[in-house]
Amino acid sequence: MISTYSIIGLMVLGQLVVIEIHTLKYLRNHLISRYYFILLLCLSFLLIHELLIHSRFIILFPHFTFTGEAITLLIWPLIFLITKEVLNNKRSSYDFLHFLPFLIYSLFRLDKYLMSSGEKSKLLEAFYNNIDNQTLVAKEFIWSEFVYDLILFRIQPLIYIIVVLIYINSQRSSQKIEKTSKHLYWLKIIIFGFLTIWGLKYLSFISGYFIIPFTIKHPLAIIFIAIQVFLISQFALTSKTGIPETFSLKKGITKKELEAIARKAKNYIEENNTYLNKEITLHYLSKKINTNSSYLSKAINHHYKLSFTDFLNQFRIKKAKEIIESPKIDIYTMEAIAKQSGFKSISTFNRAFLKFEGQTPSQYKNSVNL
Repeated sequence: MISTYSIIGLMVLGQLVVIEIHTLKYLRNHLISRYYFILLLCLSFLLIHELLIHSRFIILFPHFTFTGEAITLLIWPLIFLITKEVLNNKRSSYDFLHFLPFLIYSLFRLDKYLMSSGEKSKLLEAFYNNIDNQTLVAKEFIWSEFVYDLILFRIQPLIYIIVVLIYINSQRSSQKIEKTSKHLYWLKIIIFGFLTIWGLKYLSFISGYFIIPFTIKHPLAIIFIAIQVFLISQFALTSKTGIPETFSLKKGITKKELEAIARKAKNYIEENNTYLNKEITLHYLSKKINTNSSYLSKAINHHYKLSFTDFLNQFRIKKAKEIIESPKIDIYTMEAIAKQSGFKSISTFNRAFLKFEGQTPSQYKNSVNL
């Protein structure tokens, strides 16, 4: 049965597939793109699940039965982790714990998942017969199911909503990011969009522990997912940080803008001694100065005629020369100078020094001491 809702769902599914394919090439270098990709996969799965139920094609694919609820438990942890990445908060080795509810719930429902296709088909046929006969059977009230449903699907999203909003407000108050930045704007819209959806689901939950009419429940779910996809897509298209490489707008950048980005990068590095951070990346610095990796790389190449690595190394070489020229140079080994200048190893230090100065650090030290 193909309805208007099914057509809408198929169109949104097509949009999701295009976005996911476009995102694939960025997965290796950007953790936020991986989170974003997984979120899109979850929404795709939920949309397919709802379309199968609404159109009744799930009878042909009975193994999809009971799978939708578990996937919803991944949505808010992923939004939380995306928010952390966008706002440049430190990653934690405990981030994986956010996915424990999904694993626990999946284990709890394992008996349902392991049912044979024949058993699931019988349940589906009985379900649709009740729909056709307008015989909606009330769900049996079971306290254990009520409690885990309340905690996992009603309270858990609310907790994540509160935590995410606290994260955003704490960043704004500490002025770590600009208040007018577009990614904050779209993050809030996404959060309030999901909050609205959660609120509607919560109202249906507290209005009675019964089956919501089939003709309302699944079409609404399709519309909700369509709204979610639209919000996330707009966020990706308009944000200057977070997921800029995945969906940056197709427009050029002027030489004047590139020069401004290059100067901003230089000033930030000099003011914060960022070059001393041995793990600094192009993506990290681009987030700090509110641009994207592509523009920052182009700006450095255009304005300084340097690669990003050489751009950093010129500051490190300058620092190393200051140490070598200082009266206390005798207490430092070359390895110590390399580390204090921001280099990972003595070999990298020697190569960079030779490239910029035309001599090794030892040769430069000897020339200074003459």
